[in-house]
Amino acid sequence: MTAPSQSRERSLLERLIHRIDAFFLSPRLRNSSASQLSSIRMSVLLALATGLLALVFMPTFVAIWPSNVAWIATGLSFVVLGLPFALRQRDSLRHLGHAVWAMALLCSAAAIAMSGGQAFGLLAFLPTLPLLGFLVARARGALTATLGSLAVGGLGTFLIFSGAEPSSSFGGSSPLSRYTIVLLCTLGSGFLSQLFESFWNRTATDVADRAQAELHTREVRNESLLEHASEGVMIVDRFAVVKFASPAAERLLDVAPGESMNYRLRDFTVHDDFIKLFPAWQKVVADPDGVVTTQLRTRPNLGRDPDVEGLVLDVVVSNQLANPAVEGMVLRMRDVTELTRAESNYQALLDHSMQGIAVECEGRIVYVNQTLAKLFRSTPEQITETGLAGRSRPVFSEDGDEVLERHTGDGPGMAEMRFEFGPDDDLWVRMRWAPVTWRGQPARQIAFADITLEREQTARQERENERLASAVEQRTRELEASQSRLRKQERMATVGTLAAGIAHQINNPIGSILTTADFAILTAGDADGEQIRSEALEDIRSQAIRCGKIVRSVLQFSRSEPTEKWLNDLTGVLRTAVDATSNHASEREASITLSIETEATTSVTLMTPIELEQVFVNLIQNAIEAQPRGARISVSSRATAEDRVEVILADDGPGVAEMDAPSVFDPFFTTRLRDGGTGLGLSVAHGIVVDHGGTMWLDASPPDEDSAYPGARFHVELPSEKADMSA
Repeated sequence: MTAPSQSRERSLLERLIHRIDAFFLSPRLRNSSASQLSSIRMSVLLALATGLLALVFMPTFVAIWPSNVAWIATGLSFVVLGLPFALRQRDSLRHLGHAVWAMALLCSAAAIAMSGGQAFGLLAFLPTLPLLGFLVARARGALTATLGSLAVGGLGTFLIFSGAEPSSSFGGSSPLSRYTIVLLCTLGSGFLSQLFESFWNRTATDVADRAQAELHTREVRNESLLEHASEGVMIVDRFAVVKFASPAAERLLDVAPGESMNYRLRDFTVHDDFIKLFPAWQKVVADPDGVVTTQLRTRPNLGRDPDVEGLVLDVVVSNQLANPAVEGMVLRMRDVTELTRAESNYQALLDHSMQGIAVECEGRIVYVNQTLAKLFRSTPEQITETGLAGRSRPVFSEDGDEVLERHTGDGPGMAEMRFEFGPDDDLWVRMRWAPVTWRGQPARQIAFADITLEREQTARQERENERLASAVEQRTRELEASQSRLRKQERMATVGTLAAGIAHQINNPIGSILTTADFAILTAGDADGEQIRSEALEDIRSQAIRCGKIVRSVLQFSRSEPTEKWLNDLTGVLRTAVDATSNHASEREASITLSIETEATTSVTLMTPIELEQVFVNLIQNAIEAQPRGARISVSSRATAEDRVEVILADDGPGVAEMDAPSVFDPFFTTRLRDGGTGLGLSVAHGIVVDHGGTMWLDASPPDEDSAYPGARFHVELPSEKADMSA
């Protein structure tokens, strides 16, 4: 067969296999391993071939076997032929081959049993069963099918030797039929072997292509990662000669792609840095699992550009010399230039900070700035060697265990401590700490602030506060003593004021008594002297009783005691008050006009007459004394409503100043202190009116221009009720 014909045949077979795969196998089955995929393909082909061959040999079955057996065999042939179609695109298709050769084995055993061991045509078919088992399940399937074939053969041998009779309708097969079966089985085995080889090669090719595609995809992905990675990877031999450099590594070293090959590592780095790395490099080369981390400064473009500043690389070196896939030292490079600059700037800030700064890592001080060293009267080197307590003794300002517990915790904290350096040489510091990272290790940064002056100021302030508290306590005692003396003086002043008030109230009755007594003495020798003396005694007795009532009412008022009240005519009280002040008015050439409206005379008021009399006497006397001489006073009464009566007392004096008006009813307020005023008259009068359910006020509105009484105007309004005229 020529090469073109072989190529066409292979192409047809490949297309046939591809179509069978697409029709029967699911994507998951097509992605199985080469061994599994070839077994699944052979299982499908075996089922189709077995079903078709059974249908081809059906006439032979009908000639040899009973009709019912032939029909059963026909039905099984259709079942075997339909199984691949029923299980297409399902994972259970992988078990199709087991079911086919198991059914073939059972049918062979049934045929041998029904023929009494005389179905010799099957003897050529039994050796093909192990081949079918191998095709669908490899060695385990072949072993199982071999045992099954031996069992069927043993069953036929047993039936022959036992003289078993075949089924009555079994006609046996002719020698030609037997040779035909042997020939077909031989051809079928050869065809299946060739077909299996083709399937296996095709399957292996598919799997290899798939693996190659996956490998290519992985390589492309790795190349892309290496191309765009920020971290460079380099492989060198034990002498630091470059064998491989990723694009990122060559960018970090500032060389052209591929230019780094066969150069030494020292050609790309600062000489001093490589010299420092060399001892660690030798240790890592000697240790199969060795790893070292260091920092190297680069020489851009292999040192051809000395004016260009290089990068600072964080390099991790690991020994992979024993790894056959690498066979070298792997260097992972990362650009830490900006980080190093930031750390340098931060270091400079710490070194020149106004606060003392220390870094504690793994329980010891690893960094101290100059400010802290000066605070502790030491040097940074001494403190890192001996600790902060090397030349001092720490004294906690609070519970030391609590401070240590906070200090050893994970979070930030604060504490105040005192360090004793010697007699009268103390240092108070406030410490604040927070977690940081120091050269890749968890650490704690501690800031120290000198609060010695603050503590001294606080101590002085506390002493001053104690002194002030003692002084305040002493002054408080003195003030309490002064207040006690003042209260005694106030009580004495109150007694004097009360006496002055009583004297003020009884001054008029006493004056009347004296006038009456003097008049009786002067007329003692007259013809009607006896009668005058008798009238004088009555008047004196009346004024004395009035004095007693005044004293009693004043005392009751000062004690806020209620007085007895009864219905009485207010008009009579007004006339009595005018009569009681007439002598005083005559002495000061004053005139009093009493005006009472008719409606006011028909009502009565619940009162204590002597008290209301004191009110009006006090108002009239104030009006008389408001001017040196010739005061004119008006006393008028009118009914303002069915149950109210109003008394208005007005004069033509200077009136009450606007600034004094709000205080005229306050106790002890007076504008005539030099003239003997006590400031109690109006206050007592106001209290009496209120006690009678009335109101009393000063009319501060401007008077009419043509008013005859433009001075002070006092109003007294009292409750009233109609008098019972029948009584």
